[in-house]
Amino acid sequence: MAIAWRNGAVAAVLLLAGCAVSKEARIRAALTDAGVPKPMALCMADIMADDLTVEQLRAMADAAAMTKRPAGEVTLDQALKALRAVGDPAVIGTLALATTRCVDKL
Repeated sequence: MAIAWRNGAVAAVLLLAGCAVSKEARIRAALTDAGVPKPMALCMADIMADDLTVEQLRAMADAAAMTKRPAGEVTLDQALKALRAVGDPAVIGTLALATTRCVDKL
């Protein structure tokens, strides 16, 4: 019985690890699609995947869709307004933290 429990626990850990990798990969792809340089997107995705829920990430994606324009045409003010529309201080805080920690990756 202990072996079955252990195998089940290992399977659960592997499943959760797979979900985390997938979540991080989706975040990284969204960031690079938005024009974030790959090294910075890799760094930011790691932080964001750990700190934000799927619902918070979806809200960010919806906000980003509001500012869909060719690269370089979205002003900082427009980006901040879109983030404020999310209405979740944790999202803004995590994005600020990720940006601050990863800015040297440019």
